[in-house]
Amino acid sequence: MKNKGQALVLFVLLLPIMILTFSFIIDIGYISVTKKKIDNTVQEIIKNSLENNLSEEETKNLIIKNIDNVYIRKITIVDNEIDIEIKVTIKTIFSSIKKNTYEKNYKVVKQENEIKIRK
Repeated sequence: MKNKGQALVLFVLLLPIMILTFSFIIDIGYISVTKKKIDNTVQEIIKNSLENNLSEEETKNLIIKNIDNVYIRKITIVDNEIDIEIKVTIKTIFSSIKKNTYEKNYKVVKQENEIKIRK
């Protein structure tokens, strides 16, 4: 019975690795959910902007109010077309190690009663 503490030592050595692995998995899930949320929010703002004929400044304000840590590179509204380029910094557990930025370009065309969004 000289190996009583063997399991405890193994558990203590593996615990940090398991915690880091689970944290990394949770981080990846959070990033993907946040990206989907950003896409849905921008698409709803674009539809609202086209339906209510909002200006570029009003559209920009809606995006800033609804999305955290957003940098809007370009918003162009011409007739029934909108072109939006955004960059969002997603804060995560490991954000000090790697900057998680999400860049997206939305091109939207409204034809009759149909709105086509190209990403």
